[in-house]
Amino acid sequence: MSRLSKIVAGTALAAGLTWSPKADAKFVFPYNHPDLDWYSIETEHFYVHYPVSKKSPEEGNEHYVNAEWSARKSAKVAEEMWAPMCAEFNYFLKEKVHIVILDQSDHLEGFTIPSWDWVEVSANAGGYFYRMRGRMEWFSDVLVHEFAHVVSLKANAPIGEGAGGVLLGGLYSDGIRDADTGVELMIGGGEPFWWTEGGAEYWSDNAGYNWWSSSRDMNIRTTVLEGRLLTYDEWVSRVDKRDWGDGERGYQQGYSIALYLRERFGDETFARFALEYGKGWRPNWETVIEDVLGIDAATLYDDWVAYITAKYTAVQDRVEAAGEVEGAELTTSPGGWDYSDPDDRDDWLKKKTRDREDEREATGTWALEPRYSEDGRYYAANITGRLHVTEMPEYAWYPFSGEYLNDPELSQRRREMSNNYPTEFAHGFDFVPGQDAMVITGHEGMVTSNFDEITGLAPELDGYTDNFKELWYIKLHVYEDKEKGRTFETLTPPEKAGTRLYEKGTVFPIPNTKRGMDPAISPDGKRIAYFEYGDGTMNLVTINFDGTDKKYLTDFHDGTWLQRVDWSPDGKQLVAAIFRNYQQDLFIIDAESGAMKPITWDSHESFDAHWGWDGRIYFSSDPDGIFNLFSYDPNSGEIRQLTNVIGGAQQPWLTPEGNLLYVNFTAHGFKIYGLSKDEFYDRPATDRFTTDYDEELVQASLEYSEDFSMYAEATKPYRWVRNIMPPTAVPMFRYSNNSMVNWGIEGGFQVYAQDFVEKNVGLFQVLLGEDLDVLAQYFNQTWYPNIMVYLRHIETKFDFAYALDADGDFATDDDRSIFEGKNAQVANIAAAGVFYPWNARTTTGIFAQVVGFGFKTTADSGYEPFMVSANASAFVTYQTISDRYRFSANPPPGHVVNVSYLHGYSDIVYDDYYGVDVDDGMKLDAYQFNQYDFSWTGHFQVKPIGGFDPLGLLGLASAHSHRFQLAFQGGFVDRNVQFNDEYRAGGRHPYFWGNNALNPNTMFAGYPAASLSGETMLILSAAYRFPVITKINKKIGPMYLYDVHAQIMGTAGNLWSYRPPDEPGTYYTNRYDARVARNPDDVYREVPFKDYAYKNSPVDPVTGEVTENRILTDIGAEIRVSSTLWRGYWNSFVRVAYGFNEIRGVGDVNGDDVIDTADSTLGDSLSNETEAPGIRVYVGLGTGW
Repeated sequence: MSRLSKIVAGTALAAGLTWSPKADAKFVFPYNHPDLDWYSIETEHFYVHYPVSKKSPEEGNEHYVNAEWSARKSAKVAEEMWAPMCAEFNYFLKEKVHIVILDQSDHLEGFTIPSWDWVEVSANAGGYFYRMRGRMEWFSDVLVHEFAHVVSLKANAPIGEGAGGVLLGGLYSDGIRDADTGVELMIGGGEPFWWTEGGAEYWSDNAGYNWWSSSRDMNIRTTVLEGRLLTYDEWVSRVDKRDWGDGERGYQQGYSIALYLRERFGDETFARFALEYGKGWRPNWETVIEDVLGIDAATLYDDWVAYITAKYTAVQDRVEAAGEVEGAELTTSPGGWDYSDPDDRDDWLKKKTRDREDEREATGTWALEPRYSEDGRYYAANITGRLHVTEMPEYAWYPFSGEYLNDPELSQRRREMSNNYPTEFAHGFDFVPGQDAMVITGHEGMVTSNFDEITGLAPELDGYTDNFKELWYIKLHVYEDKEKGRTFETLTPPEKAGTRLYEKGTVFPIPNTKRGMDPAISPDGKRIAYFEYGDGTMNLVTINFDGTDKKYLTDFHDGTWLQRVDWSPDGKQLVAAIFRNYQQDLFIIDAESGAMKPITWDSHESFDAHWGWDGRIYFSSDPDGIFNLFSYDPNSGEIRQLTNVIGGAQQPWLTPEGNLLYVNFTAHGFKIYGLSKDEFYDRPATDRFTTDYDEELVQASLEYSEDFSMYAEATKPYRWVRNIMPPTAVPMFRYSNNSMVNWGIEGGFQVYAQDFVEKNVGLFQVLLGEDLDVLAQYFNQTWYPNIMVYLRHIETKFDFAYALDADGDFATDDDRSIFEGKNAQVANIAAAGVFYPWNARTTTGIFAQVVGFGFKTTADSGYEPFMVSANASAFVTYQTISDRYRFSANPPPGHVVNVSYLHGYSDIVYDDYYGVDVDDGMKLDAYQFNQYDFSWTGHFQVKPIGGFDPLGLLGLASAHSHRFQLAFQGGFVDRNVQFNDEYRAGGRHPYFWGNNALNPNTMFAGYPAASLSGETMLILSAAYRFPVITKINKKIGPMYLYDVHAQIMGTAGNLWSYRPPDEPGTYYTNRYDARVARNPDDVYREVPFKDYAYKNSPVDPVTGEVTENRILTDIGAEIRVSSTLWRGYWNSFVRVAYGFNEIRGVGDVNGDDVIDTADSTLGDSLSNETEAPGIRVYVGLGTGW
């Protein structure tokens, strides 16, 4: 009897062996790029690793990569900065730091993990970084900043570098009270966002590589004057910086207060904070400020705010005294802030601050590159990475007419003749003279076939398609559309399956322009000038529309950066900004020979050149520390100032009527402004620029190139075995109760290590205590797919108890007794998988695993095996929501689809059963089976449907980001299988099952965990989710609280199994009282919905009457609290669910730790217990949801 009891208890471990494979262990690119060789430069204090393509351009490689120059430049900068940066903290590193240069993408990438001595940066600075920080030499700027993190955070670390913190956590399941309570704490460093990033900016300044630029000043100046400073609470965390510019404000506010502290207390002050905190861990980092300065952090913040407010108010007064000239935002209707009387002002100020900020941001935050077509018909701008084009006459804009648009026909025409075309964020484009067409900065594979556009299944086999920029031609094709019987013209293409499909031949890439960007079209419409990127450098190129006659006008190989090119009206010259040797100036370049001469030669940041149709060159510059617009006459050399703004004026464009479009920097975003030609500031400014220069000095500067030949001998092929990062070991203390008295307390550690180029990754974890859990995992990422190997050994102790009934009569209870015992269970898992990302949305994989488990009682000397299983599977995951939203309490609209097939083999090897078990009336020994699974989760924006919006409620819900979630989970096993191979369902706490907001874990939350089982599964759930309160933004000790969301949800469905025969003579009862079909064909597969699920349907032990559960249902509600704790996410929830059906199941169904076998002898898979309808409660503190 005691031996048989181990079988029932043993299923508790087997049910928990389901494991979801992770497809990779990558930090930046999901692709492995086996087409690249890697090389390493070793210097005194650094290793610099960089990629080179195995196949050359001459061999037909369109994606050639060679980051040698970038790596050598990085090596030089790194050695130069090492001593001054270490001296900031008197903390001189003994270990070498590894810098990995990325050049597989044309986007800015980069991060630092100090404890791993790892800095990873892209050779490409991206398209907008300089607008926020100022034009600086990229490698000096980024490497010194990142190395400042390495040194400062090592000096600041109160815990050993090899430990990432201490992880505490556990889950207690109370089956009597139907409550699961989990908690997880990662105790680590709590350094705040403003100090970490502001410090890196500041220490780079102290070391001589950074400075407080006009761009940084523009940011903080507008932030202060427009009331957008991050509060004392807000600037502690980098998480939840959702409002425009808040992330960058964290950097620059930190830098600004560091400069303030330098002036008030000395330049070593910021570093002293690190050294003080490094003396010993404390729960609240900010207390170091008072220990160092004698001033508490909040008071210091207030002092700094008062200081910069006075400083920038004086700047505002100076500009206004000289006459502020900025025009007005390019809008057709007034905003609430444009009040003209006291009542409107009061209405505006009554609104909550966050609502006012949202309204200001709604007119555009990254609105860039405004311009008109040559004929004045079309206006266009790059709006947050979408190219907005509309038919709109100049006079209809408020800045040029002084009136807001009130012509209904013109308004309708503008709406209809508009479209948002794909383009690259923050990059330029140009209209084609003489055509209704544009050339834009796109990327390879930007627009594909209609099928690919609808499905998102266009393959990206090499990892470059989304990463390499490319020029595209877009014809402004006019479509016909109908609405309420009216036919009208529109630029917007028809929509199918939620995707806009362009007319064939109207959108296509321009050949031979890979890694090209920021095009300008010659006045005759025949040539394209653009910039081509390679190895940290840009060059100026011209080309025909068909990709022929490609001509390089520059031949830089030294980190030179070019910015905004434009043609002269006669098509013979070009103008562009060139940055090299730490200086940026405007140059006029001959369109044939490439000969160039500067317009200016000084320390100002002059850029955004536009050669107007009137012959003047318009540009932005900062001679007095504020970016304003200027015009330059190439004939006379005269420069005139056209604006006088408080924020920052950039990207001028002369309209056909002679007005100016430009971008004005505000605390609410980059806004497109218009300035009427009658309102130009128009004051002489030639004397504020250096236009007289030494031609020999200029020529020498253009020809100068740093000599990096000394690094040739120090360069070797990359060897991953020599470049393994310092392992990180995280102490772990956890509990997860197996019964109400056995807490399963464990302690141990997890070790993670990889090589610096991420070719090989290893993880090892061991937990010891009441249970034993040893895990090892390895990823090989050297080939196109990721290859994973996984090994795990688990031993767990388990208490069990049985309610025995001597006469088997449920009606009498005077003969009942409790049989108690203990056992230990063991499981061994070996798994391997191969995974490949076909594109940004689709991942496929094949996976195989072998599992064996067994058990022993206190009387046994060793474990007895019970079951051995093996399976091989293949899966496809299609996901339109980025994984970065997996921690989001309210993910954006999108879908997640998972399809899988598994072929399994299981063998019952338990000797006392003679290697045979009985499940659902069938003898099972060694058998094979096929399993098919499909799941789909859709997140939908709640919004009006086809104009249907009762009482405006749907529109209100849309404005406040209400979401509707629908999820389906279906599965089919093609034969009767042993209980451990069946599907399981029931309430899932994210501590045990993992948290991922994209795939819900709320299905059947109203029922006990794993209480439902069967070979067929059909479950549908729905949830309505909405914000309760957002932007709380409060610091509570080391915790930062920012959002609270709620959802109501429900589930319907069931799991159906096989049913043993019940007609006399069709079965017999074995020695364990299990019903066995004489003819296996009599075992009946239940038909969903037609049949009730017998395994999940209670039977009255007295009358034998069955409560037929064809469909199980539940409802629930949940509160989600979004917060951080010591830098990391610490998301918590409370979930309450009610299951409407009474259910039966396997083992201890009612959770009281006693299995009632009054009408079943030991060994029967179904117990006499039921779980009555009722409330279940789940609480998670820091566990996610």
